[in-house]
Amino acid sequence: MVGEIESIMASNMRSKMKGDTISSSTPCLFRIPSILRRHNKEAYIPNAFSIGPFHHGEKDLEDKEKIKFDYLQGLLYRTRDPETTLMKCIREITNYETKARECYAEEIRMSKRAFIEMLVLDGCFIVELFKKDAGVVQKGENDPIFSISCMLQFLYHDLILLENQIPWFVLERLFSLTSGPSETKSLLQLALDFFDNIFSSDKSPIQLDLFANQEIQHILLS
Repeated sequence: MVGEIESIMASNMRSKMKGDTISSSTPCLFRIPSILRRHNKEAYIPNAFSIGPFHHGEKDLEDKEKIKFDYLQGLLYRTRDPETTLMKCIREITNYETKARECYAEEIRMSKRAFIEMLVLDGCFIVELFKKDAGVVQKGENDPIFSISCMLQFLYHDLILLENQIPWFVLERLFSLTSGPSETKSLLQLALDFFDNIFSSDKSPIQLDLFANQEIQHILLS
């Protein structure tokens, strides 16, 4: 009897080792460990804008989704065919759904549709934000992010949170599909311009060659 129980236990453990418990990919997006969170919970959660799945749908952040959709519309309507461009974005990210899910260190319990829609919306929002901040496209007089001072400060905070990220390759693909031929700045240049405003009031020269041989995984990690 004892030997039979041990055999069952060993079989059960082997099946788990071969299953989904260990991923073949290397995740790069994690939740903050609880030992850090318990000291200052507010420091690790977004103030206004959820990006990615970890804080998606939280009630306190839902009212900012309208701003994201406005940015998505602005980005699409500068393309030759907005509807076709949107379909291309959805199709492209659908092709990389599995790869995107594997970037997260835990299982993302979102449906295929919800996950892809979130990546397209959040990714296009960030792309449009970077373009507006760099002056690549014009800001509207009533743009809530640039006309209400606290909004931009919220974004500076929210976009440097580890739990508030999407994979860099998602941003790159959306950027490529929505950028016009006259736009000369790369996504990397736009991102560095945006975050340079957080840490310094003086614009420093951007040394893109530092990233030449590095794989960028998300905004915070290369």
